[in-house]
Amino acid sequence: MSLLPLRGESQSTPNEPRVLGLDNEAADEAFETLTASTTRTVLSIIYEQPSTPTEIRDEIDTSLQNVHYHLGKLEDAGLIEPSGVGYSEKGTEMTVYAPANEAVVLFAGRQSDHRRLRDFLRRTLGAVIVFSGVTAAYGFLWRVTMAGAGKFWIDSMIPFFVGGIIALCILGVIWQFDPRS
Repeated sequence: MSLLPLRGESQSTPNEPRVLGLDNEAADEAFETLTASTTRTVLSIIYEQPSTPTEIRDEIDTSLQNVHYHLGKLEDAGLIEPSGVGYSEKGTEMTVYAPANEAVVLFAGRQSDHRRLRDFLRRTLGAVIVFSGVTAAYGFLWRVTMAGAGKFWIDSMIPFFVGGIIALCILGVIWQFDPRS
């Protein structure tokens, strides 16, 4: 048993979503980096939970050298970054890797659309999280209160979800006609 913590905590928070236009060099690098399925798997693991190379190796059952190769490719492309330190059972210090951005969006369109999409993602990401939380809480509370009353709670949730869809449509219209875009 080790006296050091085996799992280091990620000390960085991902930056805002990164929007890559198909016609820029960063998108070429991202596409080139993500051609290997192992690289995509490693990136997926890191997005699920910041991890050490050893943890990634154990999850995808490959060599540590192969994991380091793919981590290097992802780090060179700016898709991941070192974010902390963990320790092995033997006390060896290991780097914890985390996503560099909350999300990476590959975008095809005009440059003005690219800026609008980036700004839209920046403005609405928090709203989507809050909306999802409120929907889940409302559904849970409705189920608890109406289940005892003998009513089928799904029938009562339909108007709430329709209202949510209308709210998302309104957000889309506001984004489309926003003068700041």
